[in-house]
Amino acid sequence: MERIVLKVDGGADIAFNGESVAHAHDQPTDVSTTVYDTEKGHWLLAATNDRGFLLQHKVIENKSVETLTKILGHTQVAKSLYDQLGIDTTQNLDI
Repeated sequence: MERIVLKVDGGADIAFNGESVAHAHDQPTDVSTTVYDTEKGHWLLAATNDRGFLLQHKVIENKSVETLTKILGHTQVAKSLYDQLGIDTTQNLDI
């Protein structure tokens, strides 16, 4: 784990110990989304703009897949992040 610093425009920067485990960039909005594993066993979800400044963040306690999917939904960016995290969100039909 390393010290991660997220730059905040017009406010105090945010720092924590962790490592990046998934990253995706949305071309139309020019927003990057990164999932970090934290030292205490959580995920930190961070969205940054094209200049690298933090737009928003959310701590997902205990790496809850349910919480992560509620936040991200099923966009192409989300699906890329899920794939990198080894999360299968496919709905299997019993037909």
